Amino acid sequence: MSEHLHEVKFAFRDGRPDDLMDIVALLLHLGYPCPSRELEPVYRALLEDVHYRCILALAPPDDAVAGMVTFRTLPVLRLAGLQTTIEELVVLPEWRGSGLGRALVNLALEVAGNKGAVRLEVLTGEHRESTRRLFYEKAGLQRAWSRVYRLDLANGKNDPSNLDVRSGEPQALSEEWA
Repeated sequence: MSEHLHEVKFAFRDGRPDDLMDIVALLLHLGYPCPSRELEPVYRALLEDVHYRCILALAPPDDAVAGMVTFRTLPVLRLAGLQTTIEELVVLPEWRGSGLGRALVNLALEVAGNKGAVRLEVLTGEHRESTRRLFYEKAGLQRAWSRVYRLDLANGKNDPSNLDVRSGEPQALSEEWA
């Protein structure tokens, strides 16, 4: 990494509807290929959601998008308060090591604090480079010994009404339900 990267002064702003193609490119760097026609209505709805924020990092000299953090703040009963959850955090490869990822986490933390959140959390995969480098621990987050269980409901795949309760495997629908 070049020393000059630490001297970069990034600008930050909230996401806008016209950022869609930059968002698509950033999500691709996270390993999520999202066609813009499918992402657009979701992104527009999120921009209208008062609990959601999308903050883009802009790199000089032309304010090109260099990274993004998205998060939402919601009340959580077991915490008796608000929790901010980072949904996506991505920095383009050429800007990794510049401190930009840490700056984006700090922005989410600042917003969470301003809203009175009692916890900031992030869910990340064990396979991610940032996890292996202990990025989140270095940013001050502590590892939670939790598991995430997920059921993909998109396109009827793994529809809970279509699971064999003994094996958890999808089963063919009977003709009366098809």
